[in-house]
Amino acid sequence: MSKPSVFFSHSSKDFVALTELKRILIENTGGAFDIFLSSDGQSIPLGKNWVFKIQEALESTAAVFVFLSPHALNSSWVPFESGFAYSKDIRVVPVAIGGLKIENIPPPLSLLNGFSVQSCDDLNKLVGTINDVLDHSHSFRFSAMQHTEIFGLEGNSRASLSQSIVSEIYVGEEFRVDVPENYQFTGDGKLPYGDTQDGAQYLTEMVVAESKARGWQYSFRFNCVQISGASVMASTSGEYTRVSVSILGISHAKNRTFLNEIVSDILKLSFEHLPVRISLNYSLSIEANRNKISHLIENSEIKLAPEGGYQFKNYRFDVANRNGSANEPDSRPARITIIPQENHFDFVEIETLLELLLDKSIVLTQ
Repeated sequence: MSKPSVFFSHSSKDFVALTELKRILIENTGGAFDIFLSSDGQSIPLGKNWVFKIQEALESTAAVFVFLSPHALNSSWVPFESGFAYSKDIRVVPVAIGGLKIENIPPPLSLLNGFSVQSCDDLNKLVGTINDVLDHSHSFRFSAMQHTEIFGLEGNSRASLSQSIVSEIYVGEEFRVDVPENYQFTGDGKLPYGDTQDGAQYLTEMVVAESKARGWQYSFRFNCVQISGASVMASTSGEYTRVSVSILGISHAKNRTFLNEIVSDILKLSFEHLPVRISLNYSLSIEANRNKISHLIENSEIKLAPEGGYQFKNYRFDVANRNGSANEPDSRPARITIIPQENHFDFVEIETLLELLLDKSIVLTQ
């Protein structure tokens, strides 16, 4: 007699966490049921028809748990699997992970009873639901350590949230750089136009020195210093230096540290407030109605800024919705422009802001 089974619908980008979740569940429930997880390398044996095996598993499952991360919301397979199961009167349970909250999930899945995973107690709701649909009585309970082992930084942390929704961070501005009188130029990262000792050369040497101090690999070409996933370009024209910092997301702790260090250093040199532009993934949009935004932020840490836009702690910011889709020419993703005040920048605080914008349904997953 075959064992009962449940189906984990998910984005393949979340397979590491969900493979570990499956392992812990099976080991601690005596293998009393099967879990179909298409990306684990076991549920679909090599050489088998992938689509047929998914359909076969869906038709024989007792319940489908739909793990909704920002990746899953951008997947075409996840809505297919949940819709197929629902049409067969199979119980479908939405489970929000990766920093998302179940109340912010768009319909139709938001119309079903589900829950968010933000702690071990939330994971235990999964055990309770499995007991309910299979008529089992497993007493296993997840611990806080197991919750961390499963999701780590990919779970409900702010680091995971920003990694999931941020596409690129760009800092670019033109300002006058006053090189300290006692500064000795090293010649590291020499600019292509000779031995000119100016603001651009000073900035590039700062970046090279920071990379060396932290043991980061870097390369220098023309006026661009490159580390993994990030670059800094600088050029001088007359009294002013043009600097641009580009970071592709913040999936690595190195990029987060680099962003904090270089933006803080540049802010100290700049007479003006330096804008930090955060581009979101194309799967996200921003609430376009400013009257609605002003209502959504009421009684929160986000305030209306007297000079326009919004204020969060020491940051003034504004939002702009996306224009077009990812595959259209001249399209632009939704973006948030942040202007640090008082030469202060801390990306942990920016992640708190991103979390608030998502929680208040100003950043929309759709």
